[in-house]
Amino acid sequence: MPDPTSLVESVSTSFLELTSVANTLNQVSDALGKAISEIDEGLKKLNLGITTWVRVSFKGGDEEGDCYYYVEELGYAKADGKWGIALKTTEGLDMSGDVPDVETFLFNEAPRSLRLKAIEKIPALLKALSDESAKVTKELEGKLADVRAVAAVVNPQPTKPTKQKSLLDALEKTKVAVVGVTPNEEYGKLESAMLNAGLDLTLQVPRGALETIAASAAVAPSWPAGTAVKK
Repeated sequence: MPDPTSLVESVSTSFLELTSVANTLNQVSDALGKAISEIDEGLKKLNLGITTWVRVSFKGGDEEGDCYYYVEELGYAKADGKWGIALKTTEGLDMSGDVPDVETFLFNEAPRSLRLKAIEKIPALLKALSDESAKVTKELEGKLADVRAVAAVVNPQPTKPTKQKSLLDALEKTKVAVVGVTPNEEYGKLESAMLNAGLDLTLQVPRGALETIAASAAVAPSWPAGTAVKK
């Protein structure tokens, strides 16, 4: 028959050792959770909104005909309504009609054993996120032209008036035309715009009106010697 005293001492010693190990384990686990939270915070600032997974482990049937599988994955996804680093387990049968059992957790809410196995996959996850973000960006750029074309049809924007249009509008409002002014290269744009509009260039208008019209067309005419301009 075992000695009760010896049994109590053995249990007491083992429990003290377990308490010490458990305290250390909890401290390390809390530190890990804090580090993951800091990575999470950095990723949230990037506002990615992209789901990506990398495999942590896979178990399949060892015998021919055994279709059972179990997969553990580390990823960046939305779980419980929140974006963050997450862990997922998928269990099922690799056969038609089977609906796998999928569980998804935010990292710090997953079973400790799963968290420990997934730590070494964090660099791979960040690389996968970068690759997926680049892929999505390229796809969006390819669709941008099509979306803009559709938007132009559905919601056309008014065309901004050109310099020439502004000039013709000014002439129409003031009901004046350039007259008695010999065109030269420096105010050729002004003269051409008026001719294209069918305006009469044989009358005289005040010099101030000409300068105002020229300003509307971003033309700064230089009045040649001998030009007849009404003051």
